[in-house]
Order: sequence, then structure tokens, then C-alpha cells
Amino acid sequence: MLTDDSSVDAVARVRARMQRLLDDLAAAEPMAVGEQWGPPADIEVRDDAVVVTLEVPGLGREQLDVSVQGHTLTLAGEGSRPAADEGQVLRAERPVGSFRRSFALPWALDAEAVEARLERGVLTVTVPRAAGRSVPIEEGE
Repeated sequence: MLTDDSSVDAVARVRARMQRLLDDLAAAEPMAVGEQWGPPADIEVRDDAVVVTLEVPGLGREQLDVSVQGHTLTLAGEGSRPAADEGQVLRAERPVGSFRRSFALPWALDAEAVEARLERGVLTVTVPRAAGRSVPIEEGE
């Protein structure tokens, strides 16, 4: 395959930028204990419910809170890092401290029928959509 010098130079420039970005990320300060963080989430909309999946490795159910109010689902929690048994911690990159993620949805949710399951560091919350209710129409004079 033949390439001209300009495409080789372009690849070299992109590679140099990528290396600078990786170097900057490696030098970045880790989050301090107590800072807020946001675990990654997936939201799946089904015909009858919303399913939110959140990665919360190392957290137990007593460290998590799930609430629904109107159109908003809120997931919160707090994790901590155990102290080193011996020696000194060289690097601590896993997020710790409190988090709160709120998801406003365009329809009402049924707060009474929420199901939450924590399995292998993944919290799965299923929130059914609130059923609409029929409003009777009165006849006026």
C-alpha cells in the first residue's frame, strides 16, 4: 500500500495528541474521599415500565436508596474504601463517597410497584408506568 507523506504526518499528529491525552489522564488527581460521583447508568423504556441499571460495585443494599416522586426516579448511595491493612496505598482510583442520580421521565411512575435488585455490583430498578385513570364527565344544565 502506498501512502503519501501528508497522510503519514496526519497519523503521527493524531498519535501524538492521543498520547498527550493519555498522559494527562494518568497524571490527573484521583477523586478525594467524599466527593460526589455518578455511577454509569443504562435506561431501558418498555411499554409498561422503565428499567434503570446502575453499576455500584462494592456497595450493599443498605448503602443504596431508591425513590420515586411523580415523574422522577432518584438513585442514591454512599460507598467507602477500606483502610489499608498494612503499608501505604500507592493508587486509589475507584470512586467513593456519596452519589445521587435523578432521572426525570416524561410520564408518571407507579411508586408503589417499584422493584429493585442488587446482583454482583449491578443495581437494577424496574418502575412501572402509572396507570391513567378515567375521569367521569358530569353533564351540566
